[in-house]
Amino acid sequence: MTVNDDLLSRAIQHQIYVERYGRGLADKIVRLLNSADKDIVETLAKRLIDIDKRGYDLGPAMTKRLEDLLADIRAINENVYQKVADGLTVELEGLAQHSADTAADGLKAAIPISTTIATPAASYLKHLVEVAPLAGTQLKPWVDRLSASRIGRIEDTIRTGLVTGKTTDQMVRDIRGPGGVFEGSRKSAQTMVLTSVAGIQNSARDAVYQRNSHLIKGVRYVSVLDTRTTSICQSRDGQFYPLDKPRPALPAHPRCRSAYAPVTRSVDELGNVKEADASRYRASMDGRVTGKTTYGDWLEKQPADRQDAILGVERAKLFRDGKVAFKDLYRDDGSYKSLDQLRRAEGLAASRPAA
Repeated sequence: MTVNDDLLSRAIQHQIYVERYGRGLADKIVRLLNSADKDIVETLAKRLIDIDKRGYDLGPAMTKRLEDLLADIRAINENVYQKVADGLTVELEGLAQHSADTAADGLKAAIPISTTIATPAASYLKHLVEVAPLAGTQLKPWVDRLSASRIGRIEDTIRTGLVTGKTTDQMVRDIRGPGGVFEGSRKSAQTMVLTSVAGIQNSARDAVYQRNSHLIKGVRYVSVLDTRTTSICQSRDGQFYPLDKPRPALPAHPRCRSAYAPVTRSVDELGNVKEADASRYRASMDGRVTGKTTYGDWLEKQPADRQDAILGVERAKLFRDGKVAFKDLYRDDGSYKSLDQLRRAEGLAASRPAA
C-alpha cells in the first residue's frame, strides 16, 4: 500500500464517521426544536381560545391581543433557536478539533519519514466554526434565517387563519400537522446540521493540509458512490487539485457528503507516490470496489433502472448506448447538460424541450 493509499483510506473512514455523527447531531437538534413546539402550540391554543371568546372584531383590542400572542410565540422561537446556535457551535468546535487531530495523526502514521506535522491552533479552529463557508452562507446567519422563516410562517398561518375563519384546531393542525410549519422547520434544521458538519470537518482538515504544504501537494475530490450523489459531485469525483490553486469549495451544496483526501508531494522521499495513485479499495452502496473506480466507472456497471434513476431515462440511454461519454454529460459547473445539448453533441436534432 502506498502512502496515498493509506491517506485516502483514512480520509474515507473519517468521512463515514462524520456522516454518522452528523445524523446523530441532527436528531439532537430536532429534539431541541420539538421541545419548543409544545410550548408554542399550548400558547397558541390558549390565546386563540381567549380571542375566540371575545370575538373577532378586528378592532384595536383584537389587534392588541393578536400582537401579544405573536410576541410570546416569537420569544419562545428565538429562545429555542438561540439554544440551537449555542449547542451546535459547541459541537462543531469539538468536531473541528477532532477532524484536525485525525488529519494530523493520519499524516504522521502514513508518511514514512521523520518530520514535524503542523496543526492549527485551537483558537483558529473555534474561529473557523464562525467563518467557514457552508454552502453559500455561515453558521450564525443560517440559524437566524431558519428562525425568521419559522416564525414568519407561524405568523402567516395565524393571521390567515383568523381572517378566513379557521378554528383553533385547524390553525394548530396547519402548524404542527403533516406538511405543516414544524415539519418544514425540522427538515431545514437537519439540512443545516448535516451541511455544517460536512463543511467544518473539511475546513479543519484543509487547515492541516495547508500548514503542511511541504508534504502535501494537493487534494483529490472523493464522492460517495451511490444514487444520492448530485451531478456536481458525480462530475468531480477523482479530480486532483493542487493545494496552492483555487478549487471547488466543500460542501458543494446542502447535505453534501463529498470530501478532499490529501495527495503527498515527494515521490522520492515518500515511497513511490504518484499523483494518480488511488486507494486499493473504496466504498460504494454495493460494497467495496477497487480504489481506482471513479463515479463514471461505477455508474457504467450499474443496472439500467439505477442509471435511469440517477441520470434520467433519456440521458441514461444515451450513456448506455455509448453516444455520450460520462464526462460529456456535465456542464463546467457540474450540472447536467440539457437533452438538446446532448443530442446536438451526437449530431441529432432536438426533438423535445430541454430537460
